Parts: sequence; structure tokens; C-alpha cells
Amino acid sequence: MAKTKKASPEKITATQAVRENSRRAASITPAYSGSSNGRRGKNWIASGSGPAFVTQSLDQLRRRARDLVRNDPWIAKASRVYVSNLIGKGIRPVAKTHDPAFNAELMQLWQLWNQDADASGTTSFYGMQALITKSLYCTGEALGRKILGADEDSILPLQIQLMEPDFLDHLYNQQKTDTQPLIVQGIEMGRYKPSAFWLFKSHPGEALMGLNRTERTRVSADEIMHVRLTDRIGQVRGVTPIAAALLRVMDMLEYEEAELTRKKLAAMFVAFVRTLSDDAEALSLLLGAYKDANGQETAEIEPGVLQHLKPGEDIEFNQPADVGGSYEPFMRNQHRAMAAPSDVTYEELTGDLTGTNFSSARVGLNTVRRIHEQTQDFVIKPQFCLPSWRWFVKSAIACGEIKPPDDYYDNPRRYLKVDFVSPAWYAIQPKEEEEAAQMAIRGGTDTRENVNARKGLDIIETDKQNKIDQERADELGLVYDTDPRVVSKAGNSANPTKANPEKPEGE
Repeated sequence: MAKTKKASPEKITATQAVRENSRRAASITPAYSGSSNGRRGKNWIASGSGPAFVTQSLDQLRRRARDLVRNDPWIAKASRVYVSNLIGKGIRPVAKTHDPAFNAELMQLWQLWNQDADASGTTSFYGMQALITKSLYCTGEALGRKILGADEDSILPLQIQLMEPDFLDHLYNQQKTDTQPLIVQGIEMGRYKPSAFWLFKSHPGEALMGLNRTERTRVSADEIMHVRLTDRIGQVRGVTPIAAALLRVMDMLEYEEAELTRKKLAAMFVAFVRTLSDDAEALSLLLGAYKDANGQETAEIEPGVLQHLKPGEDIEFNQPADVGGSYEPFMRNQHRAMAAPSDVTYEELTGDLTGTNFSSARVGLNTVRRIHEQTQDFVIKPQFCLPSWRWFVKSAIACGEIKPPDDYYDNPRRYLKVDFVSPAWYAIQPKEEEEAAQMAIRGGTDTRENVNARKGLDIIETDKQNKIDQERADELGLVYDTDPRVVSKAGNSANPTKANPEKPEGE
């Protein structure tokens, strides 16, 4: 009989240690109930994928989100409200270099170029912001490409081509080796940030003949703006913000369709006839029944008809069941769930102001506005507006449209400084908010520039317009009670000479 080889003491000790550690780990209650695998959590299977692992989901998410925007009235409304809140009439640049004359030249040229900015000639720079934001809602990302010399009529040899994210091949991945770079979902990565983008020559979803929808081309990152919504550190592709609501919206649509179909079918049955007669022609005599062209028994009912029934016949009219008292609360909750990831309020989405008062409306709007301000300041401004402004300034100087200051080439970044003014939010209480702003300015806790910026205005332009208005009023001898130079806050004359320019001083 063969002898069994005994394990060494070292192996026995190691095996026992592993078993003991496993036993102890299994016996310890999790510190967080959310990590429990007991009765409540055993069916909760959560993905542990990294931030770049959205490849398998991107295409399906885009298709479904776009389908809902096209066909569901509520999601279509949410997308319009989303764009309107974020962009309004446009996020405007304000040159902020230390040279006022250079700032004025840049802003004057911008007013002309922003109409030529779109390479397709469809809209202005601010219209492009709206298109990009619409793409962010549907797909979570959008692309802008620098185009040089596309339109001879443009005031600058610079334009921007907008592209949907489908042009960026999310299935193209490549391991980094000594001879080839790392490519993640169509983006060629440098040491810390993208160095190039691999773009299809044509939109892969187009069905037009003759288009090359499979060949990719490498475009340097210096020529591409990749605007995207990201939720995790290291995420390289954007995801639609309504991803969490897609299945819920589809379930709601199917429920509505089923309810509508049930009501339609119930409404088609007007009445049911009960008869004890074996006469096959009994139905044809009831309520003016007749056979249509297809041989189907049909009955018509007209107002004021008094119909006699045969002995043994009875008629019972159909009374379709109502949807019940739970329908409206259920739909209201579904609409709230739909509005939440869209960053719009329930009232903005549906127009339903039932049960809404001033305080609740203001709280809801303030919360949503803070979210929109984050998207403006962390996504749209740095990823689209800022690169566009830098391309604009460099192009204007390179082509000689603007002569730079003498020290421009010593430190060009000083002349790229810019602020972006977001569109103003409509005041909920205009009078009270204006009075509060004036008190803050007088108390030194706020400035006129900040107040103007919150209204979507540039303080420099505001001051220029005020000066022009005042000079015109003085020239025409006009006095308005809105002019603080001549009328005090209490309505009294603040300066008799200004109030009556023709009256000499001392009279």
C-alpha cells in the first residue's frame, strides 16, 4: 500500500492561515448595509468596471436617447428646456486683457466673426452652442473641429465644424507598445491628455451611397474640441444625462399605450344584446341593424330613438371602467423621475403648476440653476468657448486683421484672457432682487460688475450705453427721473443746473 505523502509543516501552516482568515472575514458583519449580500442584497449585481468601460453601452444609449427625443413629447420638451436654460441667447465672451484698446478691437471683430463661425453656414457661434448642448443631452458629448480657409467670404480664415460623437470610433482601442500609442475608444492618449482623435471620414449612421463610413483618419488634438459630460475621474467619453431614465420612460410609454388601447377597445362596444330567441334574424331587427359591405352585423344609434324589444330580449349598455384615482399620481411621479436626470424641474417639463407656490418654485429653480451653472462653468465654457476664443484671437493676429501690442510675442497668454458671461436668469421677484442688488453695492458686499454679469451683461458695454444715453439727453435738453445726476432717489432735484440747463446758476 502506497504511503500518502505528508504535507510539510510550512504548507500546513499557510493553508490553515488562509482558511482561518476566510472564516473570520465571513463572520464579520459589513460596516455598510449597502454592501451586504444577505436577503435584501443578494440579487443586487453591481458592475465594478473602470471609468473607461462604457464602450459596450455608448451606441445603445445614443440610439435610445435620440429615439425618445424624436418621438416622446416629454423628453423632446425636456431637451428644449435643457438647452434653453444652459445657453439662452448665448454665452458671450468679454476680452479681459490689460490693454483696453486691444480689448475693444477684439470685441468689435468678434461681433462680425461670430456670424461666420459655423463652417456649414447654418447658424452663428451662439447657435453652435445650442447645437452642442442638444448633443450633450442626447449623447453626452459633441465634437468641434478647427477649419482654416473654408469660406472666402468669412472675415477670418477660421471656422468651426461641428460633428456628432459618432464620428469618433468608440470601438477603436489599442494597447500601448514601444512602437504604437495607447488608443482608448478612438482617442489617442498622450502622457496625461489626448494627443489625437481617430475620426471617421463620414457619419457611420448615414445611408447615402458613396460615403466612406469605415475609414478613419488621425486628427491632432490641437484641431479638435471634445465637449463631454463625465461622471468619473479618467472617463474619456461622455454619456447622456438621461441614461438613468431611459428604461423608466419606455415603461411609462408602454403603460400609457396599454391604457389607451384598453380604453379604445372598451369604447368600441356600445351595447350587448341578450336574447332567448333562436331566430337568427333577431339581431337584424334590433336597433336598425344591418350587414355592411363585408357582411358584418352593424348597428347604428341615433338621438331620440325609441326601440321596442321582442319578448325575451334585453339590452345592456357598456360602461367602460375608468383609469382609476391612481393614474394621475402615478404619471406625476413618472414625470418627476423623467425630469430629475434632465436637470429640469417638474413644472418646467410638464407646465403643471398644481400645488406649486412661490417658495417651492423658487427653491426648485435655485437648485436646478446651480446645476446648470456647473455645466456652464465646468463643461461648455472650458471645453468649447475657451478653445474657440483662443483660435479666434490667434487667427485674427496671424492674418493681420488685428495688430497686436508690441509685447504680444513676449507673453501671448496675457492677450488671451477672457471672461464668459452666461445668459441671465429671469428674476422671480424683479423689484425685490433689484433693491437687494443696490443695497449690496452700497454696502460694499457686491459690485456693479458682478450684478451686470448675473444679468448676462458686460459692465463696460453697460457704462458705454449709459454715457451715450446721458450725452444724448443733455444735448437735447431732456431730463428723466431715472437720471441720478439730476434727480435724487427721493425724486428731488439733485442738481438745479443739470435739471434746467437753460437756467443760469444763482437764479
